[in-house]
Amino acid sequence: MTSGNEPNLSNTNSNGNTCTDGNSGSYHSDESIDQITVTAGDIESGVPVPSGDFITEGGRAYVTVKLWCWGTGASDTADIYLTQDAS
Repeated sequence: MTSGNEPNLSNTNSNGNTCTDGNSGSYHSDESIDQITVTAGDIESGVPVPSGDFITEGGRAYVTVKLWCWGTGASDTADIYLTQDAS
């Protein structure tokens, strides 16, 4: 990532608008979300179990997020939302 700018800007926020906290930052020096994966499946005993199927309306899915945090990560948060209307 060059100069802290997201290379996939058009899909990182609403309509490709400017990021509200700016474009500054250094990869793996500042906090970041490295990867978000949404998979059809379920959770058994706290462990994701992929179903190998497509995510469908009313079906189950789980989200895996890889983060780069400061120190222990105790002061960092990532909010993941579930909605019926993604507009």
